[in-house]
Amino acid sequence: MELLKMRRISPPKPQLKLYESGFSQNDQLGRSGLARRMTQLLDILDEPVVVALDGGWGEGKSFFLQCWTGAHKHEFQGQSELIYFDAFAKDYLQDPLVGLVEALSTRLSD
Repeated sequence: MELLKMRRISPPKPQLKLYESGFSQNDQLGRSGLARRMTQLLDILDEPVVVALDGGWGEGKSFFLQCWTGAHKHEFQGQSELIYFDAFAKDYLQDPLVGLVEALSTRLSD
C-alpha cells in the first residue's frame, strides 16, 4: 500500500513591507479596529511598553503585527514608535537579546 504524503494547504500570503503595508488591502478578518484601538492606547501612554500577542499556530499573529506596523503611522496617524521583533524567527540564537538588539538598532537607525 502506497502512503500518501500529507501537505499543509495554505492560502497565498500577501507580500507585506514591514512598517509600510497596513490593513487597507489586507483586512479580510476585520482586525483593523483592534489595531486602531492599540494605536490609541500606545499614544496615551507616557512610558515605553512591550506588546506581545499570544495565540496558536496559524492564527495570524505575525500577519496582524506586520500590518499594524504600517497602519500605525500611515492609516491611524500613530505618534509612538513601533519596533517589530519576531522571536520565533530568531529562536536559533542562544541569547534572544542579540536578536532583540538587532531589531532595535535596525529600526532606530532608520
